Amino acid sequence: MDRRPFACLLATIALALTGCGGGGGGDDVAATPPSSPLAAGPSPGGTPAPGSGPTAPAGTGSPTSTGSPIAGTGTGSPSASGAPAAAPPAIVSGFAPFGPVTVATSNGPQAPAVARFASGGSVVVWQSFNGPLQMQRVDAGGQAVGTPATIAAIGAPSVQPAVVPLAGGSFVVLWADATSAGATSRVLMRGFDASGTATTPLAQVSTAVTSLTALDAAALPDGGFVVAWAGTQLVGGPSTVAVQRFDAALAPAAQAQLNSPVTAQAQRLPRVAVLPDGSYAVAWLQEGGTTALPSFTVNLQRFTGTGTALGAERVLAGTSSGVAFPFDITALSDGRLALVWQSFGVTQGVADLDLQILGADGSVLAPSTRIAGASGVDVFDPHVASVGTSGFVVTWEQRSLAGIRQTDATVFVQRFANDGTPLEAAQSLGTHSLQTTTGEASGQSSLAAGTDGHFLLVYDRWLAGSFIDLVGR
Repeated sequence: MDRRPFACLLATIALALTGCGGGGGGDDVAATPPSSPLAAGPSPGGTPAPGSGPTAPAGTGSPTSTGSPIAGTGTGSPSASGAPAAAPPAIVSGFAPFGPVTVATSNGPQAPAVARFASGGSVVVWQSFNGPLQMQRVDAGGQAVGTPATIAAIGAPSVQPAVVPLAGGSFVVLWADATSAGATSRVLMRGFDASGTATTPLAQVSTAVTSLTALDAAALPDGGFVVAWAGTQLVGGPSTVAVQRFDAALAPAAQAQLNSPVTAQAQRLPRVAVLPDGSYAVAWLQEGGTTALPSFTVNLQRFTGTGTALGAERVLAGTSSGVAFPFDITALSDGRLALVWQSFGVTQGVADLDLQILGADGSVLAPSTRIAGASGVDVFDPHVASVGTSGFVVTWEQRSLAGIRQTDATVFVQRFANDGTPLEAAQSLGTHSLQTTTGEASGQSSLAAGTDGHFLLVYDRWLAGSFIDLVGR
């Protein structure tokens, strides 16, 4: 279920990266009615009538070949020639591979998150540059359901939001509400039903936090969810991770703050993995060492479904690095955990990608495996998600400079059995461009999967404008 430009990561060593199957059907319904408390946002600029080919979104540049405009957003009004525009296609109820399709183009969309429902449909959430937090519901075939809707007005974009699928196609969205200066933030949330209509008012999850850098959330078997975030909870203190549970009525339970007994140094980039027995594990990036010689490891604490710590905090073996790095973790259908992380300095000084299978408590069950890495190519933004008894999928981007102020990013996916055995070779999902000023650029992405073996990946891309693309396999 958690990512900012990695160049900024290394400069500040303050991660803000991102980030899921489950829930019920019924999400693929009519668009949010005008009477909904949600304010309808603008539809993706330049969306053509079906069959007319892509047009340039106003003020954002034209889409590249990596993402066609998402279907289903036509209004049925007459075209410029006077002929009626084609009616939107019927909503797809059974999952069909699609994409990439472009979900958002207007208002500088970035930092997307996605949740997938049991019906195969999904909802994509994103921030707009100095604009609102918005969402778009998508059916099981990649077609838009209605138009983008505004969730809340926020200040300058900060950390990647989170969206959690719940029962009956309902969902909850969580995000950081920052001051204009970005010095303090609160984690806010709002619940929605399957039609995209808000079912709760804005609710505050956390008190004010200085330098909130990341959040992640996941659904619990009892119908509730758990959210974790990282930030400076006390003035003058280090960044720490806090965890909050919510029940099926979206009411909060006790909050637990993870103050590491190993070190009082910063905790960053929390990730939540919910196990089949209802317990859950919270993993985070733990800072150690000294200012001159820093070190970072992935640490993990397991909790019961009611939030009681199970066993001691564990430092996950093999993850130590001298620089901050992104990682992701997921619970598998057999009760094990799969961990992926970016490793450095192995393949001629570039970033590689490692995989390890762990016990529910973080114990090592098998040696780590390098699954990606090549000379001159950096691996970024790794994600892992369970697809039920058929195993799990790992996605990542391989990036390289493609010229002045441009980075090419190729998205890869690979499927594995629950024991870590590859089920296929890595497959490319396409290449897109990222605009930059110096060095390699970095985008953000989010992975969601279901027990039916399918998954969705959403990512942002920048080139003469900002776009968000969604792909389903």
